[in-house]
Amino acid sequence: MKCLYGDIKAFFDNEVDHRMPVEDLREIYKALEKVPIVELKYSLAKCNSTEEVLANQPLEEGGEAILMINLKRTNKSNK
Repeated sequence: MKCLYGDIKAFFDNEVDHRMPVEDLREIYKALEKVPIVELKYSLAKCNSTEEVLANQPLEEGGEAILMINLKRTNKSNK
């Protein structure tokens, strides 16, 4: 049950039992549209003891590093 690129309709068409009453299907679809779909990117960077990023420096075993995470919502909000 994997939904790629915010395609709620494809997920709904493939995964939901369509023998349910139409009103129930509408409610399920509305709820699925509200679920945020996010793209996650991450990277590790070497840093010093004051957590300043040291760009283009290789990581060392036992050394300090920062995990940087970027989340981006890929589907629009339907409040």
